[in-house]
Amino acid sequence: VGPDTICTQCHERHERNEQNHIYTYVDEVPDEYNCTICLQPIQQPIDTPCGHTFCAACIEPCIKIKKLCPNCRKCLLFSDLRPSTFLVRNILNKLKVSCPVCEDAMERQKIETHLANHCPNIEVACKYANNGCLLSLPRTLVEEHNRLCEFQHKPVKEATSEIKENEPTLIEIIRRQGDRLGLTIFGGSDTNVNHIVIQDVMKHSICYRDKRLKVGDQIMEVNGCSLRNVTHKQAFSLLDKASSPIRLLILRPSIKTTSVKPSTVELQIEPHFVELTKLQGEELGIRIMSSPREPGVKVLNLIENSIAEVSNLIRQHDRILSVNGVSLQNVSQQNAADIIKRQTGVIKFLIQRSLSPSECSKTLSPYLTSLISFKHPCRFAEFQPGRDVKILNRC
Repeated sequence: VGPDTICTQCHERHERNEQNHIYTYVDEVPDEYNCTICLQPIQQPIDTPCGHTFCAACIEPCIKIKKLCPNCRKCLLFSDLRPSTFLVRNILNKLKVSCPVCEDAMERQKIETHLANHCPNIEVACKYANNGCLLSLPRTLVEEHNRLCEFQHKPVKEATSEIKENEPTLIEIIRRQGDRLGLTIFGGSDTNVNHIVIQDVMKHSICYRDKRLKVGDQIMEVNGCSLRNVTHKQAFSLLDKASSPIRLLILRPSIKTTSVKPSTVELQIEPHFVELTKLQGEELGIRIMSSPREPGVKVLNLIENSIAEVSNLIRQHDRILSVNGVSLQNVSQQNAADIIKRQTGVIKFLIQRSLSPSECSKTLSPYLTSLISFKHPCRFAEFQPGRDVKILNRC
C-alpha cells in the first residue's frame, strides 16, 4: 500500500504499516511529552525499567536491532517493556489536536470517533443504501438527500436462507441478549487485506448453529453499515454491537473460480523434535497464536535476530505440539506462552510443519511426491501474519 492511502483513524496520508498516526497539535507540546526516537508526542506509551518512555511503534524496532535503551544504552529486552500507567496515557491522550477535515479542535483520544460519527465534512453513505442508492455525501448534506432520495420508496432487499457463491447475499441472524456471534475475522483498511473476511466460526456459537457462514466468506455490510474502508477494530465493534436481527451482506467466493497460489497448498509432515538453547533472561523470539481446530499453538512469526530466527530450526507457521515433554494440546494461548517462557537451557520442541509442493520436491523423490494428496488449508492467500491477527503472545 502506497503513501497515498488515507488513514481512517487520523484521516492523514501515511503507510498502513506505520502504527503512529499523524496529528496537527493545537498548542505547543512540552518536550518531555515527545518520544526521543520519532521526536513527536508519544503514542501508545511504553515504559522501560530505566525510567524512559517511548512510542510502542518506535521502541520495538530499536530493540530488534540492538537490545539497548536508546537514551541511556542500558540492556533492554522485549520482556522488560511495560505499558505506561493510566495517568501517563490520559495526559497524552488529552493533548489538543485539530481535525484535518473540518479543523475543529478536540482531545487526541476523541479524533477517531469524531471522524467516524460527527465530522460534518466527512462523506457518508445514503440512508437507503440497502435499497440500492450508491450516493455518498458530506454529513451536513446527506440528511437533506435522505429526505428526497428516490430509493426510499423501493422495497428493502429481503434476507435469504441460503448463501450463493459469487453473489452478494443478505442473511439475518437472531441474537438473544448476551449471545456472541462467535466469528473470528481478519482484514480491514489498516491491514493488507482491504475487506473483512471470516477466519473462523467458533463451535457452539449462534453462527455455528446457524450453519450458513463459512471460513473465507467476506462480510460486506452489517445492519446496513458498509465495512468497506473500515479498520479491523471498527469492523469488530460493528459486529459486536449489532442489534438483533443482525443483517449481514455476505459474498462467498467460488472455489472453482478462485485461483490458488502454489504457496497456499500444503502438506502436513510427521512431527519432529528440534532443540534450542536459551540462557536466563534471554528471549526465544517466538510469537504464537492458537486455533481451536488445530493441535498445539502456531508460530505466527519470529523476531528478527532472535534465538529462534537465527537457529533456522523453527519456521513461521510451524505448530508447536509440546515443549520439554509438556504438551500444548488443549491449553489456552496464554498458558502455552507461559510454559514456553519458563523454559531455560536446552529446550526440546515437538514441531509439526507444513510443506508446499515446491519444498516437497526438494526433500522428497518425485515418485513419493506424486503419491501424496495435498490439501488447501485456507481460501485467503493474502492473510498477513502479525497484522491481521490482533491477539498474539510473544515468548
